[in-house]
Amino acid sequence: MLGVNTIPRFVSIGLTFSNYEPQEILNLIKNIAGDDSYIFINSQIRDRVDMDELQKVYQDDAEHLADEKVKFIGLNPDTDISPRMADQGFHVWTTILKTNDQLDKIGMRVGDKMMVFQSLRYTKDSLENELKNFKHQTFDVNSSFIASLIKT
Repeated sequence: MLGVNTIPRFVSIGLTFSNYEPQEILNLIKNIAGDDSYIFINSQIRDRVDMDELQKVYQDDAEHLADEKVKFIGLNPDTDISPRMADQGFHVWTTILKTNDQLDKIGMRVGDKMMVFQSLRYTKDSLENELKNFKHQTFDVNSSFIASLIKT
């Protein structure tokens, strides 16, 4: 009888993969999958999409992406932070306009910038570079997405 830790797993993560620093999420998913398992990731490739148009989409959604998170740290998104701005790397930033005891305790001050969301986009080469230490196969059908199957 196989033990729970010896059963091979298949872990799949779609575009959410892009919301994390690549090595951090890859190691987390590798720990979830365990040995002799597979990880399937899907990445949107930077030079295969209209980055200006995608930035506009993220800018339009920036408030919705950030406001609930800002409330978790005790700030009012309408009065305590600046308008949210998405940069070309799809990092959504805001500036603290009013602080609170919780933020004071960790050293955050009025005027500090906070990144409240990110959605990273890779080139095919930069994705392959992030995967170089993993046994993997890339599936590329020349669409805006590339999939990768990683063997743990």
